[in-house]
Amino acid sequence: MVTDLEMAMQTLIEVFHKHAKRAKASVHHLDRDELKHLVPKELSLHDDKMKELLQRLQNDSERGLDFKAFYSLIVGLTLACNQCYEDHINKHGGGITASKEDTS
Repeated sequence: MVTDLEMAMQTLIEVFHKHAKRAKASVHHLDRDELKHLVPKELSLHDDKMKELLQRLQNDSERGLDFKAFYSLIVGLTLACNQCYEDHINKHGGGITASKEDTS
């Protein structure tokens, strides 16, 4: 049985390669156009945050992103989301409602 963490890892890999396939030069990098397509499709960011992220990515990545850089981007976004989650918990209590039963 595949664990939640293994599924998350698989999903990251599949999302990267699904969008990297669009490149004609290399399937191992996301170019600027692919990044422009990936961000709004795969991330539910507010328009101003999405524009800011895309601008930063375009400025930082002349050759595009390889999987390591893509993963670092996702880790950074996850850390920011976790901080928001912790701030919410500290302020309001509660937590994320599980979408499936805890099997542990």
